[in-house]
Amino acid sequence: ILENEDFKLLDEITFSIDGYDEQTNDCIRGEGSFCKCLENILYANTLGYKTNITCCIHKELVKKSPDGRYNLEKMISFAIEAGVETINFHDLFKMNIPRDTWSGNIGVTNSEWLSVLPDILEQIEKYRSQISIRLPYNFVLKEEFDSQYKYYGYCSAKLGDRILVHPDGTMRICSLMIGTPYFCAKYYDGKILWDEGANNELINHKLLVHTPCTHQYHNGNFDDFVPICVSLKPRQKEYVWQHKLDWESKFIEGKK
Repeated sequence: ILENEDFKLLDEITFSIDGYDEQTNDCIRGEGSFCKCLENILYANTLGYKTNITCCIHKELVKKSPDGRYNLEKMISFAIEAGVETINFHDLFKMNIPRDTWSGNIGVTNSEWLSVLPDILEQIEKYRSQISIRLPYNFVLKEEFDSQYKYYGYCSAKLGDRILVHPDGTMRICSLMIGTPYFCAKYYDGKILWDEGANNELINHKLLVHTPCTHQYHNGNFDDFVPICVSLKPRQKEYVWQHKLDWESKFIEGKK
C-alpha cells in the first residue's frame, strides 16, 4: 500500500500505537503489532510520507517510571525517535456512553487523569519544539468554563469543522459516536443523504449555544468539573485549528 502511487497522494498517514515498546503496546493491540507498525512507520518515512501516531491514554501511560517521568512522556520520546511529525492522544474515560462497552478496562479514571494532568502538561512542554503534541484536557472547573465558555465550548458538531466518513458510507461528526447507531448522514449512490430520524447525532445539541460536551455532560456527576470536547486539545498545529478556526486566539480574547 505504501508503495502505491495513488496512496502517496494522501496529505498524511497515521499509525495507531498505544505503547513505547512491545510490552506496553501488544497487550492492547495484539502480539507482534508493535514491531510491525514501527517497521511501517520507518518505511513510510523513507518514502517521504508525513507520518503521525495516534495513542490511547491507558493505565500504563499515567504510571511513573523510577526516574520520575510519566510513561506518557516516554511515549512522546518514542514518537520523536520514530520520526513522526505529530502524536495525537485519545482518551478512553468511562462516561456512560456507548463507547464504554468496547474500551475494555484499560482506561484511566476521571479522577486519575485530573490528578496527573498538571504534572504531565509541565513535563511534556520541553518536547513541543521537536514534535506536535495533541493532548486532551477533557475536564475543566465549571467556574473556568463559565469564564471562557466561547473557548471551552468548542464542539466539532456545532462548528462543522470536520466530518468522519466510514468505509460503509456512514458520516459522523462526533468521534464519541463511533461504534454506535448514531450518525448525521450517509454517502450512498454518489449522494449525501441527511438522516432525518431519531438516530441523528445532533438531535440533542443546542447548536447555537456554547455548552459542556453534550454527549457526556448529562451522563454523570463531575463535582466541580464539567466535561469538554475530547477534541479540544490546546496548541494544535493543524491547519484548521490554527488558520481557519484560530481557536487559541479565542482563549486570549476570553482573558481580556
